[in-house]
Amino acid sequence: MGNICGKEDPDPPLPTRIPSSVTPSHGKVSVPHASRKHKVGGPARTLGGPDGSAPPVSPADAAADARRKAAAAAEARAKANKPGKLQAKLDAQKRQPRNETLKAASEQERRTREIAQTEDARAYN
Repeated sequence: MGNICGKEDPDPPLPTRIPSSVTPSHGKVSVPHASRKHKVGGPARTLGGPDGSAPPVSPADAAADARRKAAAAAEARAKANKPGKLQAKLDAQKRQPRNETLKAASEQERRTREIAQTEDARAYN
C-alpha cells in the first residue's frame, strides 16, 4: 500500500547557472546627504550663560535651584491636569464604601431585570 500524499516521481532538478555566465555590474554609487560630514566652526562653548559661558555655581546652589525648578514644574502640571467627567465619577466611586458600591450595583441590576420583565409581559400580550 502506498502513501496518499506521496509522489511516484522525484522532484525535477532545478535549473542551475554557471558562475562565469553572470557579468558583474560595477555602477557608480552616490553618497547620501546624511552621511556627508558637516563642518562646524567657532570656538568651543560651555552651556549655561547668555554669552555661552557658564556662571560659577556652588553645588548647594545648583541643588536648590534644581529643587525649585522641579517644584514649579510639578505645580504647573497639577494646575494643568484638570480631571474630566469620567475621572470625577471614578473619584466619587473610590470614595464610596464597598457596601454602598455593591448596593448601587444591585439596584441597577434589579431595575434592569424589572424592565426586561415588563418588556416580556408587553410582548406576550
